[in-house]
Amino acid sequence: MQRTFVNWVDGVGYDLLIGREGGSQSFVSWRIAGVGDNAGKLTITIYPHAYQHLPVAIRWLPYVLKIQPELRKYLQSVVRGFEWYIVTKQSVRKNQFGSHRWFSSEDA
Repeated sequence: MQRTFVNWVDGVGYDLLIGREGGSQSFVSWRIAGVGDNAGKLTITIYPHAYQHLPVAIRWLPYVLKIQPELRKYLQSVVRGFEWYIVTKQSVRKNQFGSHRWFSSEDA
């Protein structure tokens, strides 16, 4: 999986393109913000490249039926990784909470 960082904002987050080398790329934006003294908010925005060739009026159906459930699984793994680090103060191992065919390779 190839990741190309396109924007980095110290203390705020970053944007990247991710996809298979030589293939289409999805745009992903990560932002983190403090909320009060002991809390934070993580925002991950994903603009998937899949189905962009379809008219907007049609692409919503495969988005809702296929892309949204896959993204939900991926984001749950990401959040579990953040929770692991916050609670244990231990680094998260690659694919510790599952791999995802769109965003990671299965080799650990």
